[in-house]
Amino acid sequence: MTDAICPTCGKLIDPARAPVARIREGRVLTYCSTECADAEASGRVPAVVASGARGEETEGSKAWYREGEALARRPRTQSSGAPVAVPRGHTWDEAASAAAAAEAGAGAVDAAALSPRGGAGRRLPIAIFGVLAAAGVALIGMELLGGGGDDDAVAGEAAALPSEVEPAPVEPPAKKLTPSEAAAIAADPELVIDRDKARATAVKLLEKRLESSGARARNAAAMALSRLGDPRATKVLAEAISDETSFARRHQMAFALARADDPRGVEVLKAALGSSRRDERTDAASRLAELGDDSGKKQLDTLMNNKRLKLSAAASLALLGNDEGLAELRAAVGDKKAPEARLRALVALGRAGHADVQEGLRAILEADEFNVGASAALAVLGDRSAIPALEAQLASPSLRVDAAVSLRRFDDADPDLRALVSSLSTGDELASIKAAEALLILLADEKPAEL
Repeated sequence: MTDAICPTCGKLIDPARAPVARIREGRVLTYCSTECADAEASGRVPAVVASGARGEETEGSKAWYREGEALARRPRTQSSGAPVAVPRGHTWDEAASAAAAAEAGAGAVDAAALSPRGGAGRRLPIAIFGVLAAAGVALIGMELLGGGGDDDAVAGEAAALPSEVEPAPVEPPAKKLTPSEAAAIAADPELVIDRDKARATAVKLLEKRLESSGARARNAAAMALSRLGDPRATKVLAEAISDETSFARRHQMAFALARADDPRGVEVLKAALGSSRRDERTDAASRLAELGDDSGKKQLDTLMNNKRLKLSAAASLALLGNDEGLAELRAAVGDKKAPEARLRALVALGRAGHADVQEGLRAILEADEFNVGASAALAVLGDRSAIPALEAQLASPSLRVDAAVSLRRFDDADPDLRALVSSLSTGDELASIKAAEALLILLADEKPAEL
């Protein structure tokens, strides 16, 4: 069985053979002696630290200790091998520094005097821990992120507890991840994500942002939550549309409403077809085409006479199966004098479900030009060669939602969620919302409405 550590003096002990076990706040703790158990209960934490500089980490220094309900590795030992008592809620570096200072000046370590911040060299443990999102959302990382290779050690300690006592869950101290810790999450190949908890955490973050005083964050969260048919989200969107001065953002919110089967979304887009501004009419017609609604076909037909805009109009018409639009795209594919138009046409045909352009799209993907469009088009065609590119796009806040939608076209896709989970607490407000929305798409039982 993996060794544990006495929470009072830091001595290594076998939890199955510990001479003393006590219940503290619904948890079972094991101690090396009655003296240590009594000292811990009275709040006296002795400073047990050896003099001298730190030595190299040894196998003995990797013992597990309990901190709340979390398990973390004891990162260092002193050169003489003597242990350091680590008060709950603090890091090993903090305890060692404070204990050394106490030894130099005489007196025991006051646990309350330790600063709860992590040192710059602190290694993020591959363990269960808690995180707090930027706006104060409690991200329950203890259950969300689990250690990749230490399940046997955790199970062994659990088996050593008295069978008649069931430890009660204890909420860990919430803290916000630093950028360096978030990077460690994203880079750690052993990290295991609890998918159910990740989804629940994403929903909680979006619900919190729905109450944001900032209109952009509130509306972005509402568009994400509207995927779940949340009536609070659709109410926020319906109210925000009337106050929004940017037609692009107004149409974006209307599209989200329509995607959620709220008729008010389509009504807003159809009304925009009567705008005096061509760009507003065009945007509304394109979004209606994405919804499979041909109400904007007349506007798109008009644009086919505009040399600069006809390729974009043809791409929207192709989504409706329009022959004229498809013919324009086919002509562009065959025009070797306009390579960029050819690439755009290949992507548009792929998005419209035409499998004969699959080989051309793969070539675009390999050349890394129009990579985003090509990967999305290949996903429509069920081509698995798009998966690596789509997974890479999950790391980009501006691309991750669309990439998540495309990945859901593959029933057996199992993308790495670490970048999204770390972004819940370390990205800016809008980036964290996009990460939460992508997690909803990837982890929902039902496929997104776009499919």
